[in-house]
Amino acid sequence: MLLTRAAAPLYDGLEWWILTLSGEVNWIAVLMLLVSIPLIAARKKNGWWLALVAALIIVSINIPTQIIRTKTLDYLLGAVLAAILLVLLLLFKERLVNENKGNLRD
Repeated sequence: MLLTRAAAPLYDGLEWWILTLSGEVNWIAVLMLLVSIPLIAARKKNGWWLALVAALIIVSINIPTQIIRTKTLDYLLGAVLAAILLVLLLLFKERLVNENKGNLRD
C-alpha cells in the first residue's frame, strides 16, 4: 500500500505519515513489552515503567491510525488491549513492583 501511493517517493499528507510509522512504532512497543515481562517477574520498577510506556505508545499510535484506516478493526483492537493493559498496570502496581524480596506476603 505504501509503495504504490500516488505521490511516491513523497508523502501526500498526515495520513501517509501515520500509516508509515504505525507498524514500526507498534513493533518497538511490543519488543518493549517483551523485555518488560522478565523485569516485572523480578519485581523491578523499571519493568513496570517499560510496560507502562509501551502500552501508552500503542494506544497513542493505534487510535489515530484506526481513525485514518477504517477498513479493518485491527488498530482498534490493539488500542483496546493496550488500554486494558494500562488499567491493569495501574491497578496492580503495588503487587507488581514490590521490591521486598524477603517475604512475598508483604
